Amino acid sequence: MALADILQRIAADSREEANALLAQGEAEAERTLHDARVAAERLKQETLKTEVEAAEMEAATRLASARLRARDRAVAERRALVERVLTLVRERMTALPDAEYAKLLARGVSAVARGGEKVLIGGDDASRLRSGLAEALAACGVSGVTVSDEPADVAQGVVVIGDRVRAEVSPAAMIEARREELTLSIAEILFGEKDE
Repeated sequence: MALADILQRIAADSREEANALLAQGEAEAERTLHDARVAAERLKQETLKTEVEAAEMEAATRLASARLRARDRAVAERRALVERVLTLVRERMTALPDAEYAKLLARGVSAVARGGEKVLIGGDDASRLRSGLAEALAACGVSGVTVSDEPADVAQGVVVIGDRVRAEVSPAAMIEARREELTLSIAEILFGEKDE
């Protein structure tokens, strides 16, 4: 074989080898590009899924928070309504005609008096109770107590003071003593709620 043929053969083999290496490189590049696209798509889907889950979690948290705020606002408004009703009850008790108001207080005194106590009248009620309270106490079966000229340290109602007792008997004190029961009754009437 002549040198030219050998050179041609080497050149042809080199071209074939170069073409094979080029084809192998292109195939590897294509596989790498395909793998990169698959990995990128998988990463995109995972990232999208993670972001969607995070967004859904944030939305659920915001919704729960909004519901709690709405519930708290509703509870506060209901409490305010109940307090308004209790205030109206106290005002109506205080606004009773003098004789009925004296009977109301006398019933309260009868629950705490055992005999020997002094009954002091609140400053705002002195003029309306001074003359009728003793009669109302007697009508309720309260005996052995003295209606004092000494003023009580409360504005309305009376204070019963004895050896073993000091009790305020007033519309405010009566409501406070039964606050829970009254609150439940008012809530049931206003909102249809029952304590279960």
